[in-house]
Amino acid sequence: MSKYELPDLPSDKELGLTAEEIKELEAEFGDTGPEMSPEEMAALLGEEPPAPAPTSDKPSAKQTAAAGTDVGQPSKRELRAAERALKKAEDEAAKASRARAKQEKEAAKDKAKQKKKAASGDDEAAESEEAAPEAIEEGPRSKWRGLATAAILLAACIFASSRTGQPRPVPANAGEAEFSSARAMGTLVEIARAPHPTGSPEHARVRAYLIDRLTALGLAPEIQTTTSVIQRGSYVQSATVRNVVARIAGAASTGAVLVTAHYDSRELALGAADDGSGVVSILEALRAMQASEPLQNDLIVLFTDAEELGLLGARAFVNEHPWMADVRLALSLEMRGGGGPSIMFETGQENGWIVRAYRAADPTAYGNS
Repeated sequence: MSKYELPDLPSDKELGLTAEEIKELEAEFGDTGPEMSPEEMAALLGEEPPAPAPTSDKPSAKQTAAAGTDVGQPSKRELRAAERALKKAEDEAAKASRARAKQEKEAAKDKAKQKKKAASGDDEAAESEEAAPEAIEEGPRSKWRGLATAAILLAACIFASSRTGQPRPVPANAGEAEFSSARAMGTLVEIARAPHPTGSPEHARVRAYLIDRLTALGLAPEIQTTTSVIQRGSYVQSATVRNVVARIAGAASTGAVLVTAHYDSRELALGAADDGSGVVSILEALRAMQASEPLQNDLIVLFTDAEELGLLGARAFVNEHPWMADVRLALSLEMRGGGGPSIMFETGQENGWIVRAYRAADPTAYGNS
């Protein structure tokens, strides 16, 4: 070790000193710490211990020089402070270097992502430009064109919905062989004077009226009276039903056509639509057919009872009446909804021939699939 070289002193961290312990030492020794004797300083610097000082009161030149030398040497406190400052600077520099490296790494990643995204965006933009048609600049004319198109489509929808193909109502003074909705309306007024549920006095009045009308048309109506039962879940529904039936013989019948509608109503309803409209349509059609050519096949007319209680009258006819065995085609006139044209809304299986025959018989036929 040279004359001015100092030994490497361990740091506070290497000595295991905490911040509290350092503060306690500083408070104990002050700013400069304990003074070192000349012998301790010489041992620290690796030199020979100095000779004992003379007892004279006046210091010698050598002592003065030694004293000057002693004053110029750094204290232990200063050495520790310098070492701590150097260590702190090194730590700060290392920390700053790590932070800078991390920032550079993150910046490189972001740059790579942006480059990749830009490349993908360019590809998508190119594909979009190739696939998309040339943009049309929107202006006042294009706005008016859009409104006009919407108005035309709306008018077309309204027109199409109103064109159901239904004929205009025929007045009551029409020919005898022509179906007149005005004449049918007069019959409906008589049937729907009051609610006529099954078993009520009004129900009996409507039944008697139907028998009179069928008799006036030259038919021989009958009343099928039976008890019909239906089970619904945990309870049983039953009623005594009275179906009104009549039959018109055909010229060369190969099977019977059944036309039916129910003549009962709900307790609080007049039954004009459900199903008085079906009943009077059958009566008016029968009247018009009496003035027309004879039918080829037999025609069975059935006004069922207790439909509102669960089709009890219809079940009784199907299960018990002997005419059911002759039926090859059944037409049921029922009211569903509150208005609009007459629609064929339901058919059975293998119904292609039925739809074709219906279309051929009625040019104004209306239905959907």
